[in-house]
Amino acid sequence: KKVKEQKKVKEQKKVKEQKKVKEPKKVKEQKKVKEPKKVKELEEEQEPQKQIEKEISREIKEKVFIFIRHGDTDWKWRDILEGPKDLSLNEAGKKHIIKLAQELSTEGIVPAKIFTSTLKRCIETTENIQEVFREERRVLLESAKREGLKEFYHGDWSKEKREWVEDMIAEQKKKFKSIEDKVERKKVKTEAKRELSMKLSTDGNRPGDAEKREAFEARIRQEFDEILEKESNNTFIVSHGGVIKKYLTYKKIFDGEISNKWIGDNRPALILTRIPDGELKFIRFIPEPEEF
Repeated sequence: KKVKEQKKVKEQKKVKEQKKVKEPKKVKEQKKVKEPKKVKELEEEQEPQKQIEKEISREIKEKVFIFIRHGDTDWKWRDILEGPKDLSLNEAGKKHIIKLAQELSTEGIVPAKIFTSTLKRCIETTENIQEVFREERRVLLESAKREGLKEFYHGDWSKEKREWVEDMIAEQKKKFKSIEDKVERKKVKTEAKRELSMKLSTDGNRPGDAEKREAFEARIRQEFDEILEKESNNTFIVSHGGVIKKYLTYKKIFDGEISNKWIGDNRPALILTRIPDGELKFIRFIPEPEEF
């Protein structure tokens, strides 16, 4: 009887020990099953936050660039026949640039640096912008002149094809001479100037010393690409209408709508952003074209 009782106690003890060993193992297996599920749920919960952080990171890396065409000049039809001229801004051009700089200041867009073409009309545009920010924001702006931002060189018409050019001018003037309404006359005259410029810049029509079209396009691409790659946020680029338009057409920014709004002697600033992979995106005009 005693032996039986001892055997029974031993068996009960053994069962208890087995249970103690098995139970943690069972718990561990359950944890193994549940843990991946928990991690997955956490990842799903954190996904929106990760997306927000990704967007913020992208925005931080984006840089804003402001493209500005120089103000108006007293360009006359016969200037073409007198050879290349380095023209200054006229009074209307100065007023426009001052107003434009004030608009940008009001919007809180303060230039980190201004890059400008080496031609007088762009240098004077830059000086007027600097003056506005010095007065309104007490900021001394650094500027740098770049040959690569210069206008396309059409050549010296004073030495070649004078008669042909005179005929072209006379033909364009006929389009607006008889128009009495001042607003309509100015509109047609501006378009006639643009058409004349296009005809004179067509391959085969230009003087022998004119800049080659391929060289011009390569020059401005290299210049803009370098500035956009290396320079900081809120960099201003002051150049010429044809130069800016050619580069932004190459970057597939100038579609019909933007191009059609960005016309005339005094134009708004173009606000663009660039992300590290080099992609450019048009944001808006300042001010909007209809405000002029």
